[in-house]
Amino acid sequence: TDTLNIYSNGSKTGENDSFPTLGSVENVEIVNVFNTNAGNAGGFGDASNYTGVEQLWQINAAATVSNLAATTTAGFKDVNANVRVLPADGADSASVALSNFGEGNNVTIDGATDGSTLNSVTVSGTVKDTDANDVTAPINLQVGTGKNVETLNVNTAVAATLAVRENANSAAANDV
Repeated sequence: TDTLNIYSNGSKTGENDSFPTLGSVENVEIVNVFNTNAGNAGGFGDASNYTGVEQLWQINAAATVSNLAATTTAGFKDVNANVRVLPADGADSASVALSNFGEGNNVTIDGATDGSTLNSVTVSGTVKDTDANDVTAPINLQVGTGKNVETLNVNTAVAATLAVRENANSAAANDV
């Protein structure tokens, strides 16, 4: 298994704050993006920049993960903020892994685009008690389904409050 570690300081323009315009990454299974600035995670969230990636992790802070293939897991480690995942067109499933993720934050998986066929979501991992009250609040899992989807499968290993939004352009006979 090949691993690529990227160190980003998204708050300082020109200091490894975004993916290179002419760059590409191929045949690396795990990509870890270490974000040093929680206020600005930099521009490394486009999963289509990493051909063949199986896990795309953002650590300490997170930018939106876009173009997430069904074969790739979006990971968020030591993040205490809302996160957003946009599946690639044609991806019928999305996987998210959480590690030491802040309680009560939103995990939004938005498949509500014309090209989306999202009908299955998996969330794995751990959530941490950030307010030290010995109770770990559930995450807020918000899922936008793909176009013409009538059934949504959700599998989560963490406590979650689920909100589902149907694709506005859906011609499905039945609502999700």
